[in-house]
Amino acid sequence: MKKEIQKKHLLIAMPDKTAVSEKTFHFFSKRYAEWEDSSFEIYNYFASPTKIFFDIGAWNGCTAIYAAKIYKKIISVEPDPESIDDFKAVIEVNDKKGNIKLFKEPISNKVGEVHFAPREDKWNTSSSMIKEGDDFGQKMMATTLSDLGERAGVNLVQDADAVGLIKIDIEGGEESLLEDPILTQTMAPIFISFHLEWWKSPQRIFEMQDFFSQHKHCYVTTSFADEKESISKIPANEVAQFLFVNRFASVLLSNDEFTPGKNLEKII
Repeated sequence: MKKEIQKKHLLIAMPDKTAVSEKTFHFFSKRYAEWEDSSFEIYNYFASPTKIFFDIGAWNGCTAIYAAKIYKKIISVEPDPESIDDFKAVIEVNDKKGNIKLFKEPISNKVGEVHFAPREDKWNTSSSMIKEGDDFGQKMMATTLSDLGERAGVNLVQDADAVGLIKIDIEGGEESLLEDPILTQTMAPIFISFHLEWWKSPQRIFEMQDFFSQHKHCYVTTSFADEKESISKIPANEVAQFLFVNRFASVLLSNDEFTPGKNLEKII
C-alpha cells in the first residue's frame, strides 16, 4: 500500500523512491506537506468540479496532483525533460480520474523556437526557463496561453467562466509572457509568481498597470526568512511598487473577493 501525505485537507500518494529522482523523493517526503500553504489556500478557494485549472510551470506534478482532486481538468505545462520524468511517475500513483494533461512545450508570448535551459547547468531544479545565448539546454517550440486554451477546448476570453484558475510560475519567464495580450483580456482568475530578480529589466514592472487593474481584487503572497507565506489584499496601483521591492512574490487577480477556507465544504 502506498504511503500517503496529508496536504491541506487532501491525501496525496507518495511516489516510489525508485521511480523518481532523489530530489523529488526528498521534496515529497520532507517538504510537500507544508510547502506553499498559502498558494494551496488559493487553489482550494477557486476549486470546482466543473472548471479547468491551468498549471503553467508544473515542475514535478506537485500542484497538478492536488488540483486534479478538486477541479474538472488540469492543463499542465512543463518542458524540463527531467522534471517531466518525475511528473509522470508522480501522476501515475495519483491521477485516479485521468484528468491531468501534460504539455511539454515552453510557454511564451508567441509561438516559435526558443532556447530552454535550467538557471544553472542542471535540470529538474524547479528553475528552468527560456534563456538566450546559453550553451546548455535545448531548442524547443514555444506555445502560448491561447493555443493551450484551444487545445483544452476553452477560449480564455470568451469562456473565462469555464476556468477555475490560471496558475503561472515560470521562474522569470513571466517577463515576456506578460506581453501576451490574452492576459489583459481574460477575466479568469490569475495567480502568478514573479521573479523580478531574474528579469532582464525589473523596471518594466511599472509598465504593466493594465494587467494588475483588469480584475476587481488584487492580493499578494510573500514569505520572509523562515516565516510562512501570508496573503494580503493590496490596491492595484500599488502592486508594481510592491513587486519592485519584493522581487520574489506572487499576485492573485480575481473578480471574487478571496476568503481563505471559504470553499472547504465543497472539497472535503
